[in-house]
Amino acid sequence: MTEPLKWKAEIKFAGSPEEFNKMLARLDQLPVEIAIPEWERRPNHLAGCMPFPLDLILGDRLLKLVEDQPHVNIKYIRDIRGGMRMAHVHIGDEVVFLDRARFKTLVSSVAQELGGMRAEKIDDYIEVMDAVGRLDPAFKAA
Repeated sequence: MTEPLKWKAEIKFAGSPEEFNKMLARLDQLPVEIAIPEWERRPNHLAGCMPFPLDLILGDRLLKLVEDQPHVNIKYIRDIRGGMRMAHVHIGDEVVFLDRARFKTLVSSVAQELGGMRAEKIDDYIEVMDAVGRLDPAFKAA
């Protein structure tokens, strides 16, 4: 056989952060190319960061909010965007997993701050309130 074997697959992972790191370490040693389809890419969102900086929005409140939540260090392949679906935040080199109540508090705090920032910078009532209204889970675009 003169041509190398080529095989394409999708990997779905479910396990601990330590097991995830082991899997990535093994893949790093193999002739493997890791990519994600273009349709799943989100502009301005890379693994390891948020579309907006939570630490700048919440300041010290962010650290207080996550201090007793599980902190882990996960090795990321930087070109994969938006892979982890469970509630988490990235702080430095760590991923902090959030329980449901803490996630709700985080989202509420960020929404409150962003809503206030929007109202401060935009004079048009409709423009401000339209964005706030979109936070309603029952919102239907007209």
